[in-house]
Amino acid sequence: MKKIFLLGIAAAVTFSSCKNSKYSGFDESETGLFYQYHNHDEDAKAPSVGDIITLQLVLKNSTTDSVLFDSRKFKNVQKFPMPESKYAGSIEEGFAMLNEGDSATFIVNADSFYKHSSRAPKPKFFKEGDALKFDIKMVKVETQEEYQKQMQKEMAAMASLEAGKIASYVSSKGIKEKPDQNGIYTIITKEGKGATPQDGDSITVHYEGTFLDGQVFDSSLKRKKPIGFRLGRQEVIPGWELAFSKLKKGSKATLIIPSKLAYGDGGGQLPPFATLVFEVELLEINKK
Repeated sequence: MKKIFLLGIAAAVTFSSCKNSKYSGFDESETGLFYQYHNHDEDAKAPSVGDIITLQLVLKNSTTDSVLFDSRKFKNVQKFPMPESKYAGSIEEGFAMLNEGDSATFIVNADSFYKHSSRAPKPKFFKEGDALKFDIKMVKVETQEEYQKQMQKEMAAMASLEAGKIASYVSSKGIKEKPDQNGIYTIITKEGKGATPQDGDSITVHYEGTFLDGQVFDSSLKRKKPIGFRLGRQEVIPGWELAFSKLKKGSKATLIIPSKLAYGDGGGQLPPFATLVFEVELLEINKK
């Protein structure tokens, strides 16, 4: 039996439609949502508020039929928790009408959508009373528990692949150095003559960070401004703490740091389980 959710919205939309719609081929719900099913399976899995839903979504200007957004150009861009309806006739009501595998087109008032559902301001080319058309396919419906279990499986698989990627990278670069007991590779390109920093010392470094494919994700060199931090105070990733504690002042080195000593399963704009490669120079050591 189909679930009842969103405070009865789905039932109201499904069983109380008006046939005399102002949009040809569309039915209108009692709340003012215009809809047209392309595929609908009453026995398929229905979403509840808080479930993780994955959608394919194409957003169009209903008047011109011009495409404003197409999620098919992006990977998993439309995966999010099933929201509650924000107002009568909302697109969130449309989500509630779709079971897993369903597809439909919805027409909603543009003014209401941009006021209540969108974080972006309404584009200036929309006139008062204009409408938006949403072509939506409900690709997948998962409970929070199902989603977490799937994510854990994917993360475990990605973690198991990292060691092989590091080995391939080291081989391709002809690196002869062995990793230390923590798995960090330190390839000295210029041996410094100064002291080695101790716990609590403030150090100044230049660096450029890349992924194994060579893509640069951060660089103090490009900013032409080195950074400073206190060693042993968890101000930087663990891999840096360990590696810089072994470098002499004036040293330059290449560091290969596994994700477990970097950002693990993800951090900021970095992908999960990313091995990081740093070209570093230890410029200054200020004793604690």
